[in-house]
Amino acid sequence: MLTRPFGRTGWQVSALTFGAWQLGGTWGTIDAGEGQDALLAAMDCGINLIDTAAAYGKGRSEEIVGRALALRPGAEVRVATKVLPLGRQQGQGRIDTIRGQYPAAYLRGEVEASLRRLGRDHIDLLQLHLWVPDGLEDLGWRGFYLLCAVPPMVALPLLFLVPADLPRLRKASSLGRARLPGLRNPVGQMALVYCMFSASYLTFAGFLPSVAVDDFGYSTREASMLAVWAALIIVPANVATAFACKHGFGRRRLLGISLIGMALFGAVFFNGDVLVQARVLSGIAFAICAGMAPAIFWESIPRLSDSSGMPAAIISGIFYQASGLGQLVGPILAGLAVDAAGAWYAAASAPILSGFVVTMLLIRHKYA
Repeated sequence: MLTRPFGRTGWQVSALTFGAWQLGGTWGTIDAGEGQDALLAAMDCGINLIDTAAAYGKGRSEEIVGRALALRPGAEVRVATKVLPLGRQQGQGRIDTIRGQYPAAYLRGEVEASLRRLGRDHIDLLQLHLWVPDGLEDLGWRGFYLLCAVPPMVALPLLFLVPADLPRLRKASSLGRARLPGLRNPVGQMALVYCMFSASYLTFAGFLPSVAVDDFGYSTREASMLAVWAALIIVPANVATAFACKHGFGRRRLLGISLIGMALFGAVFFNGDVLVQARVLSGIAFAICAGMAPAIFWESIPRLSDSSGMPAAIISGIFYQASGLGQLVGPILAGLAVDAAGAWYAAASAPILSGFVVTMLLIRHKYA
């Protein structure tokens, strides 16, 4: 039997593959024993790649393949099987994004069921049993993951509206050209930057465990520990940034470094084409960059208060509200990106959003 390389796997597989669809009885009744004998005869002829699927006879094909392989425990045979999309299993004709049709818990359960039927501890090749014309090009959840990088890049232009010399904020703010409510006031500018920062960090923190499990192959325990370390590493970054601010480092420059770092490392972390080790390191680097920003915001409150005449307590409240609004941006966009249920997130956020806008208007009129 001629053999050929199987892609970039390093496998040498037979030029002919045993297709096991007929073992499931889809094309007519077939005796299980005869099907098993046919597969064994193919293996005797040198065929070492078997293609089956959970959908072939509702698992019957996999069961017959498993019984045949049990009779040849030492045979070097590769088994390829397939998993139906969730929508197909539920009788839904409409096929959405790849990730929408193959959520992690569903895919894991289907794989475990196939392993039981095949009597194996691994599957050599697992295939998604559907075709979406733009499936490989459709970003799906990957598009949503980019929200981790987009908000910091949106916030960067706002830094040009935030004066570098905070003690002279009032004078510099009069040079602003923005027309949005509160943007002429440095407090409003910083609040919007804080909003974008919070949106980005929530995207990262909220999806870190699921990415670690689904993409990195971590166990639930390992993913939880990664999330804990990512949260703890923010503390030393926060302290180091506060120390840098105290010793005269430019706040706008530090904040720019923080936002650019979050954008770059966030994009790498959620890029499935990058090596796992590089993605893990990028996740740690993202957390370090994210730890810089809060120190800059809160350390700036006394200076903002002195230069704008606004009580520090009010500025603190505005920053907290901006952070809360940013933490709503991620879920809203996630819901809208996945399905119409996102409208509920938008509805729930309306009071906070309206309160934030009213606050910005008051800032504009009272303290501009």
